[in-house]
Amino acid sequence: MQHNDWLYISWAIGAAFAAVLLAASHLAARHWVPAPERIHLTNRYTAGTVCLWIGFALWRILNHDWQTPLGLLLICIVGGAIVKLAYHVDYWVLSIRKAEKAEAVDDDLQM
Repeated sequence: MQHNDWLYISWAIGAAFAAVLLAASHLAARHWVPAPERIHLTNRYTAGTVCLWIGFALWRILNHDWQTPLGLLLICIVGGAIVKLAYHVDYWVLSIRKAEKAEAVDDDLQM
C-alpha cells in the first residue's frame, strides 16, 4: 500500500468516525436521552466540536501525528472559553439594560 493510499483511507476513517459520533449524539439528544429541558446552545456547540475534533485526531494519529490534534485541541479549548465568556458578558449587559429599563419606567425606583 502506498503512502497516499493510507492517507486517504485514514482520512475516510476519521471522517466516518466523526459522522457516526455526530449522528449518534444528535439522536441521543433528540430521542434517546430524556431531558427535562433543552440543552443549552454552547453545550451543543461543544459536543459538535468534540465529535469533529475526535474524527480529526483519529485521522492524524493514524498517520503518526499527535502534535497537530493536540494543538487543535488547545485552540478549541481557548476558543470555546472565549465564546463562553462572551455569552456571560452578553447576559451581564442584558441584565443591566433590563434593570435600567425597569428603573426608567418605575417612578418608585428613580432617584
